[in-house]
Amino acid sequence: MPPAYVSKKPRECRQVERDRKSAKLWSKHNREFAWVSEGGTLRRKRVCELAEALGIVDYEEFQECYGPRWAYHAREQILHMKEDEWQKYLNTLKAITDAC
Repeated sequence: MPPAYVSKKPRECRQVERDRKSAKLWSKHNREFAWVSEGGTLRRKRVCELAEALGIVDYEEFQECYGPRWAYHAREQILHMKEDEWQKYLNTLKAITDAC
């Protein structure tokens, strides 16, 4: 029986061919766990802190209060602020919401 995949590349550089069933399972699970990353973890942590600062209890409440694209508009602050800047930002938001 001939091999399913023959490569002329050196042994270290060969690609592995999977059958269609295992490839579908692999890609399905790859998509399911793609959110487990350093950036994703930071984003979830900061969204939680932001919700606490604003007094928001439910994720849908963000949409009700700040519109359906709130995450897009707050992306820069959530992901790219340094930790000390983020804490100052949260304290400012807490002070504003407490005053209202």
